[in-house]
Amino acid sequence: MLLARINLIKNFFIYLVISGLPFYYFLREYGSSASITYSITLALLFFICFFQDFQNHFTKRNFLNTPSLLEVLILCNILFVTIFLKLWDKNLILLFVILLITKNLFSQHSKENFSSNSNALIISALIAGAGVALGFLELLFFDSHIFNQVMGFDYPYSDGTNETILINGFFPSANSSAYCIVAGLAFTQYQNIFKGNSKYFLYFLLGTTLLLTKTKFGFLFTFSLLGIYFINNYSKSYLVFYLCSLALSYIFLSHIMIALNGSYDYPSLHFRRILFSVGSIDFILGNYGMFKVFSFEAISSNIFFPIGLSNFEETYGGRPHFMIGGLIISGGLSLAIFLSLYLLIYLRNNFKNLSILIKNNYLYSSALICFLVETVNWNFGNNIYFWAIIMGLGSAHLMKKI
Repeated sequence: MLLARINLIKNFFIYLVISGLPFYYFLREYGSSASITYSITLALLFFICFFQDFQNHFTKRNFLNTPSLLEVLILCNILFVTIFLKLWDKNLILLFVILLITKNLFSQHSKENFSSNSNALIISALIAGAGVALGFLELLFFDSHIFNQVMGFDYPYSDGTNETILINGFFPSANSSAYCIVAGLAFTQYQNIFKGNSKYFLYFLLGTTLLLTKTKFGFLFTFSLLGIYFINNYSKSYLVFYLCSLALSYIFLSHIMIALNGSYDYPSLHFRRILFSVGSIDFILGNYGMFKVFSFEAISSNIFFPIGLSNFEETYGGRPHFMIGGLIISGGLSLAIFLSLYLLIYLRNNFKNLSILIKNNYLYSSALICFLVETVNWNFGNNIYFWAIIMGLGSAHLMKKI
């Protein structure tokens, strides 16, 4: 009876934390009450998940496996940086909290629980999609910018003559909305809210709002999905070649801007340094590329101890735009090694599952590949959607499509 009540409370918190995440990001701009409420809810969900995991390990006497040891090392590393080095960073605390919660929710083989948690992700994606739709309508009919953001004239690959407007929706950036929507698309086959023909409406709604974000991540997902759909049954070697080429092209174009000479503001935020030119075409180091340079500079100054994210932001005016560098700067080289090993071991143990998913769930496998590629551009250490995709890999291949 007590266990049933705990699970009921847990499910309530799951929907508040995952489904309510877009609203949290939107409402926090209008006062601290949203942040306080969300933090309390997240903490309560964490303690329930921690208690269940501890009980599970104790029952199975399974404390000495490699992932569990790495989790302890990650926690000790975070505590050392926070307490002894006095580098307070809430993102480090959230990293461990989100890691444990998503492991508890998605790394399991219970169809009922997996479907319920997938429902929470779908609702979150639908809310994000609704925010993007509101941003699109706002762009068409209103002069306000509640759900969209006006960028400078030097925004990459714009026409250079008009302001670029990105549709953020409820999230602080269009990229964040895209991450949420892609995660929702990945779990559409495991939710049980939309069934039968209504599921096609879900695909249409999420797919359309993803494209409306106009993010490069959205296009990466689209082309990955098309490649897997058309090439998978034709040739596995061609599929690997296509995905690797797509990933390398994406990384290159994220860091190096290609533009006609004189068609952009230079130097500016997104056009930092001209690397070389071919005729009238310039290849310019962009914002993401420049922050890689800044990150390597900061790391090389003290490779063993972190300088802290706040110190990095104060010095360079922004955050590191990649996961490994962000982890080293926030938590030191040791944290980056522990978390990378944790991720690699989990992916290695579930490599066969990925092969199965590529055959049976194009959306999930495309989302997984895209999130892994995107770690070169962003630090997903405390991102629920990223870790839900990673942790779900161990269970998704076992779940029958609904």
